[in-house]
Amino acid sequence: MKKEILNMDTKIITFSSLKLVCYRQVGDYWNLPGTWQKLFELMANQGVPMPAPTGMTVFHDHFDGIPMAKKRSDAAVYVTRDVKLVDGLFTYETPGGRYAVTPHFGPCEEIGTTWDKWREEWLPTSGWQLDTTRPSLEWYQGYFKLTPPELHLTLLCDPVCEAKVQG
Repeated sequence: MKKEILNMDTKIITFSSLKLVCYRQVGDYWNLPGTWQKLFELMANQGVPMPAPTGMTVFHDHFDGIPMAKKRSDAAVYVTRDVKLVDGLFTYETPGGRYAVTPHFGPCEEIGTTWDKWREEWLPTSGWQLDTTRPSLEWYQGYFKLTPPELHLTLLCDPVCEAKVQG
């Protein structure tokens, strides 16, 4: 990955694509814990130990203008071997490209506040704009079940492109 440092809190990083196994939900993000549980059950049935080395939520519609009831999000894991896909599971390859990345420390229930604050305070003055053709990602670091919630680390990753100059 190529890194450009913008400041201590946010970095612009060029991600390579990543092949994931996913389970989709449509609607309110507060339903994601159940989506993750279903993904874990389906993966365990395939002999893949959970949690997987890398987990992330893929937000396909994490932008204004799409009603919450229609927003698509995937509980997703990166696995190092092929997995037989059962009903409900599918593979997805992230598109890669430039992402603005900032860390969130704390429980998952507080992530939404961090997203909102970051987009309201950092994005407008950054020289970047959201690229709504690619998904946003929450990339979970470590094993949450073994770490106290206040120490959970999640990387918030928004796809970006250079802001167009108004003229």
